This record gives sequence, C-alpha cells and structure tokens, in this order.
Amino acid sequence: MVTSDAAVFLVSPWAAGQAMLAALNELDGATRWSVAILGARHVDPPAAFGRTVLVASSDPGRTLLSAFDTGSGALRYVTEQTYAPPAEAPPLLPAIALGGAVFAGGAPGGGILSLDASSGSLRWSALINAPRAAEYSHWNPSASSSFVIAQANGTFSAFETSSGQRAFDLAVPGEDPGLVGTALGVSPVFLSPDVALDTAMVMDRRWSASVPFDNTLTIIDVGSRRGTVSRRGQFATAPISGAENRLIFVGNGMTGMVEALSQEQLVTLWTWALPPPQGTGFSGDMVLTRNLLFVAGDHVTFAVDLATRKAVWSYPAGGPLAISANGILYIAVHDTAFSPARSSLVAIDLH
Repeated sequence: MVTSDAAVFLVSPWAAGQAMLAALNELDGATRWSVAILGARHVDPPAAFGRTVLVASSDPGRTLLSAFDTGSGALRYVTEQTYAPPAEAPPLLPAIALGGAVFAGGAPGGGILSLDASSGSLRWSALINAPRAAEYSHWNPSASSSFVIAQANGTFSAFETSSGQRAFDLAVPGEDPGLVGTALGVSPVFLSPDVALDTAMVMDRRWSASVPFDNTLTIIDVGSRRGTVSRRGQFATAPISGAENRLIFVGNGMTGMVEALSQEQLVTLWTWALPPPQGTGFSGDMVLTRNLLFVAGDHVTFAVDLATRKAVWSYPAGGPLAISANGILYIAVHDTAFSPARSSLVAIDLH
C-alpha cells in the first residue's frame, strides 16, 4: 500500500483473471475509485508521486507499468516491456519517483528502467548483475539527484541519474553463492542527504520480515565509490534512517530486537525488544518519524519513543505499515487464523 493525495492505495491479489487497484479516502475509508488491472497474473505494490499512482503488473513474457490519476482513477498511460519466451517478468518492489522521472526494475535482461513521470516514455534502461529473472525479483533501484543504484548477486551498481551511464560496479560482502537465483527481497536505500550525500545502505538479501536469515548490511559511499563498513546479522526488516537522530534502525529476526546502529560504524547503540507474546516475529518493515519508531510485531504494532526508548502505545494488530503526509498510520492486517485468511486495513490518526 501507499499513500498520497489524502488517500491510501491498495492492490488485491490476482483472481478470476484480473486484479484490482483501489483508492480509499483517508477521512472515512470510503472507496474513492477502483479499477481492474486486466490480464495481470502478478501485481506489484503501488507507488505514488504527486497526483499519480503507478502499478507494475506482469504476465508471462511482459511487464506493464500503468499510471492512474489519484483523484479519479483515470488511466494516464501504460508502458510495456516484453520478454522472450519462456521468460517471465519478475515481481518487483514499488517504483520510485524523483525529479520528473520514475525508476523501476523490470528491464528485459535484468535491469533498471527510467521513465518520464508524466508520459511514461522511456528515458533510459541499464542492466545490472542478474542474468536470470529470479535473481532480480523483489527489488527496485533507489535514486538521488546524482546516482541510481541497485544491487544483485554480490555486485552494487551505480548509474548516472540523468543519462543511465554506468558509473561503477562494486563488490559487496555477504552473498551466498548457494542463493544465486533466489529473490533479493530488499532494495538499497540512500541515507538522508541532510546526513550524508550519496551514501547508501545495502543489504545483500532477505526473505521476509518474519523469517530469520543470515545476511549483511553495508554502508557505501557512492560518491567515493567504496564501501565503508559492513555488519553480519539476521536483519529481517529493511534498514531505515533519519536526519534528526543520525541512526539506522533495523529489526533482528533471530532475537526479536530492534537495533539502533550508528551510521558511521554500524555499532549497536541501543536496542528495543518486542515484548511477549510477540516472540521474535516482525510482520513488516518499520516506519520512522521525527520522534517515534513504529514497529509491527506478529500481532501488535508498537510506537517506540526515540528519546525514552520505550513503547508509548500499541495497537492489537500487526502487518505492513505506512504513514501518510496527513499523519495517518495504516496497518495492513492479514489474519491467517481464519480459512481462508482475512485481510483488513486499520487507519490510526497520530495527531
């Protein structure tokens, strides 16, 4: 899910030959509009920028990037990337937008697409180190004003944002040769430019927020083309950082601890443990504000005060999280205690 224009946007699983994209009003949860994404056997999480919501969907042999108006649901454009049979388009994480451009995975052969955000026309494409579809599934690039970055199979790649020209490739530690051909499950993330210009957090691989898995977190100074520090762990959540506290937060899938790491050396400065009966389970990535860290456990979501390092409130549901510009926290709940499993959306006003 993603938020924009006083709405939250969600996709439903493919069923009966189609999937749906829906916009719910932030004020009351009423459906603003709903559109069918026909012929899409797989639909990726949506991305939003300005008054546009973008969804990648795929059939065997092709990927579609469809842009809709956030207010009306009107289709703005569709772009199509084709794959030679029997290749199948890989599932991806949400695309990103920056400076009038959209950056996404899904280029034929394994790589990055740069599209004009208003028209969907191709600006450039570039290959990464991932010759097979599974090796570059469940990822997307990240971008700054200078570089677009991606990683796959132990190689970090940087491209010039404006032209797509390859700037450099860099080996990053942690890649298990036995896992080549499996999904990445995570994308590189730039630190806040208020903290460090063109510095990225790179995790080599993860399976899900709920499964402990050996991996490595690396800090890369993209401007100087070098890795500065790495740390092994079982990081279950994507790393996040904030300019106010100059910390990196990540969930440890084995211990159930949230770890606050220094951005310079990845040293643990403090921890916060998921309280019983959550055990060690995270059910989604964390969300950070100026003073609170929101942590989704298996069955409860917690708001952790960064000053006191204590949970100041909780809500009895867990799942993927998002916060809108209007201060609404969303929890996408998927309850497997029922058969079939039930999905619901919780909206909490943080004001």
